[in-house]
Amino acid sequence: MNAVRAVVASEWRFVDDPDAPLDSRPFQRWVYSIYPSGQVFVTVEATGRTKSWSPPGLGLAVTIASPGDDPWQTNISPAPVYATLRSQPRDTVLVYMLNPGSGSASIVEQTDLQRRRVSLVAGPPSLGAPGEVVRWASQLVLGSSGEVPDADAAARAVEYSQPAPIRVEVGSPVVLSLEGTGGASHRADGFDPSTGTYDLTPDQGRVRFVLDGRKRPFFSPAFRVLGAKDHEAWVYVNHLILSKVARDPGGNLVFQLPETIRQSTMVEVLFRRPGG
Repeated sequence: MNAVRAVVASEWRFVDDPDAPLDSRPFQRWVYSIYPSGQVFVTVEATGRTKSWSPPGLGLAVTIASPGDDPWQTNISPAPVYATLRSQPRDTVLVYMLNPGSGSASIVEQTDLQRRRVSLVAGPPSLGAPGEVVRWASQLVLGSSGEVPDADAAARAVEYSQPAPIRVEVGSPVVLSLEGTGGASHRADGFDPSTGTYDLTPDQGRVRFVLDGRKRPFFSPAFRVLGAKDHEAWVYVNHLILSKVARDPGGNLVFQLPETIRQSTMVEVLFRRPGG
């Protein structure tokens, strides 16, 4: 955890063969990247099937309590694929967005009246061959209903599913093609849907890019600059220094713009070797 985000990981292993090594056993793994803005980016990986176990299907479920006197109102959109759960008495909303590369074509609602809870469930594209790993990438936003109206929920889903108008003037976006990652790879603009950051590399100690929020809003966008582990760093937003910056475990610079960007905004990152 740092001043910009907290990353929480969890893993389960299932003993289908007591004599097999631990690394070869079926597993489920969750990684949550949690930001102060209420945005949570989630990557889930699971063993689809094994030679001795073949389930009828797998689903990625988000579940929330739903007392009978305080029901949650559900709205599900097919394109882009997202859903909202609203509780008017609590003034609370949960927005659940799927990365289109995950292959899930829809979200379905499942209500358990006896346990008073409601789940939003997305299925995988396929279970694949025995031992193959199924992956999802998604984003959750938890906030006040007044702060996240229906129009903003739809705009957030569009932002997560489609490239946003970021213009890199100095430096380069990180672009990777990872086969079979369930969409948890970088887009052409450097956005990593599994962690919620635009990943960039500097050019001669500098990165500069422009976000044009007039065309489409950016909701508290986060950024990671790679390749400057041993350098001092300064981040400027419209020529004003941004104080809340941090390093991830790999030494990469991480920062977030804390508000919704609805105008043209320039961001510049400067690096210098200590004593240079």
